[in-house]
Parts: sequence; C-alpha cells; structure tokens
Amino acid sequence: MKQKPYLLIALCILLPIVMWISIYPQIRVKTVLCLGDSITTGYGSTDGQGYRTYLQRFLGDKYEVYGYSIMGGTTAAILEEVPMAIMKYKPDYVLYMAGTNDVDQKIPVIKSMRNVFFTIEHIREKSKAKIIICSIPDSTKFNVEEYNDWLMIVSHASKVRFEYINYELTRYPMNTSFDGVHPNDVGYLVMARAWYEAIKEE
Repeated sequence: MKQKPYLLIALCILLPIVMWISIYPQIRVKTVLCLGDSITTGYGSTDGQGYRTYLQRFLGDKYEVYGYSIMGGTTAAILEEVPMAIMKYKPDYVLYMAGTNDVDQKIPVIKSMRNVFFTIEHIREKSKAKIIICSIPDSTKFNVEEYNDWLMIVSHASKVRFEYINYELTRYPMNTSFDGVHPNDVGYLVMARAWYEAIKEE
C-alpha cells in the first residue's frame, strides 16, 4: 500500500512522455527544397535569398526551406546535382524552377525537356517528395513562351503540379523585375506567395 504514491508519481511523469512520443511523427518539420538556377539563388533580391525568405515566413516553423541552386546553371547542370541534393536534404517537397539559361544559350527545347523529365524521375527514385514545377519568368532579353509551353506539357505528362507564375508577375501593379531576367524583391514576394499556395494545396 505504501508503494502506490510512488507508482502514481511515476505514472504522472511517464504518461506525458509516452503521449509526446506517440504524436511526434505528426509534428515533424517538413523540408522544402528549392531547386534551380540564379533565380532560386535569389539574385537581384536585397538579402540574396530571393523568394525563399518570404516562403519561410509564409510556411512558418513547421517547415524548413532550403535552396540548392547553380548560378548560371542549365537544366543539364541541375540534373547532375539532383542525387546529391536529394540525399543531403531528404525533402518532402521539391520546388523546381529552371530553364532561363537554356533559353538564353539557345539550347534546343527538346534537350531541355529531356533534362526536366529525368530530373523528375531522379527525384521520384530517390525520395517520396511532392514535386512542383514553375514556369520561368518573362524576360525583356529573350522569349520564354515556347519553353514554358513545353514545360507545362512535360509536367502534366509526368503528373506533376505546374504553376504558371508569369501571369501573377505581369498583373502585379508594381515593377517585379530587377534586370529584365531576375525578379526584384516585389517579384520574389509574388513568387513566394504562388509557391506557398501550391504547397498548401498539395
């Protein structure tokens, strides 16, 4: 009979711990991997982080946003880095935006789409991440329309969500471009909002 208070105290201590352990998988922080070129790096933004800073604020502390980008990188260069990026970050979501340098370098769109397709396949082989692909922003230096049209086709054929960001950027009442290729802070904010809504709808 004298041992019962001790048992009760032990139960009061252990029960919350057991309950916390049981719900821990439900509160695990989710990882968002932003994969791309200098736009993903955040070139042209005040803090050098681009849309990732805003996206982290929108998502809150239940998500961790990371960037894996190549300044000046083409879809081929990014494809080569995918296995390393997936291994390093083990993402729950992959946000892919690439192709600006392909268009600038006049790489045939069929080659670019091949790279995009195999990037999707590599991500699926190495993880269970949800993949979201975004169009590349309009440029005053080259035409991205054909590339984005094909990117949408490949995304849909691969059953991957596709976000057309250009409409949001062009309809915004303020200037969203830094240099005719990269967004400015306003553009990155608009971009982050589109990514956020896409993640929440997945």
